[in-house]
Amino acid sequence: MTKKPTKRAVWAICGAVLIGTAVLTGGLLLAQAPGVQIITLATGRDLNADYKINVKQPADIEMDMLAIQPGAATRWHYHPGPAFVVVKSGTVTDEDENHCQTVHPAGTAFFEEAGRIHRVLNQSFEAAEFFGVLILPAGGPPLVPVHEPTGTCRH
Repeated sequence: MTKKPTKRAVWAICGAVLIGTAVLTGGLLLAQAPGVQIITLATGRDLNADYKINVKQPADIEMDMLAIQPGAATRWHYHPGPAFVVVKSGTVTDEDENHCQTVHPAGTAFFEEAGRIHRVLNQSFEAAEFFGVLILPAGGPPLVPVHEPTGTCRH
């Protein structure tokens, strides 16, 4: 036999829902003030989110959108500063200097440490789009091309 909630309990729950809704809506209204529009380009979950960034010199912030067709890949390179990557659509594969590969489907995110040699491939049958936010030394290039590394993956 289940116990029926009292009127006071029902009103308390209703009040909590109304207050929660008002707080959330109020927060959205503050963020979306007249004349301001926030457009989310992509969101991603990074399950390995254990990183710390400490910038000790002037920096430039760059945000790029990349589109990679099926079978295409970037050239081998590294970034002089760290990068945050969010995969908007499709699937991209990140290949490191040892030729070990990590697959990142749409809706995921990953972090690239400064100086990490890698390339990004699209090994799927559909186009892929992703965004990169790079924190670069002021005036420096967003990436530095390198020759293909000779390492071997040992997974």
